[in-house]
Amino acid sequence: GDGQSGLRQMGCDVSPHLAKTMAARYSPAYEEVDTSQMTVMSYAEELVHSNPSMDEIRAVQLQNWATQQEIASANRYMNEKTQVYYEAADNDSIDYSETSLDHLPIDEIGADDETADCLITLVAPLNGVASHEITVKNPYMGFAKFRSYFVGDAAAEWTATPSDGYLKQNEATQFIISYRPQNPGIMQGHFVIETEDYKNIWKVVGSTGEYEF
Repeated sequence: GDGQSGLRQMGCDVSPHLAKTMAARYSPAYEEVDTSQMTVMSYAEELVHSNPSMDEIRAVQLQNWATQQEIASANRYMNEKTQVYYEAADNDSIDYSETSLDHLPIDEIGADDETADCLITLVAPLNGVASHEITVKNPYMGFAKFRSYFVGDAAAEWTATPSDGYLKQNEATQFIISYRPQNPGIMQGHFVIETEDYKNIWKVVGSTGEYEF
């Protein structure tokens, strides 16, 4: 039945018990104390002590119910804390101007360094433009600062937006990769999305159309 109702019928309420234990557990001032010299009664024993006519089995049942309610309250508390954390991570007040990873070197990239499983190919007329969209999530928890750039002899003919910002775990970031050829032929390079923890690398190939890939 409803353990809360049963407690109220006896003039008891489990809420103060839950409030006391939850407040103690999650209070910033909470500290472990030495209980070796203390006599501690279980919640069932407290009920029997304050209600001598209560059956011990019933007291244990009410204790189990109270424990379940406490666990449920703890889970709700942690879920709310997690939600607040992610909402803060997604807040528009994040200062994107401080997303610089300029302290990280930009290294030359070879075929063995490619991590993405797709090749990006674009065809555009000379001085024209062609674009391709990809979406990327942070593979780790929370969010991570990133920068994006191109490496290769024709890197100046490629652009990507955004060039920096934050990758989020629970929301994909859209990147628009554009190829604007300044010279005829086929141009190859690599597109890189880099955080402090990892790099995602795509091979990019562009053509002005008169040549096959």
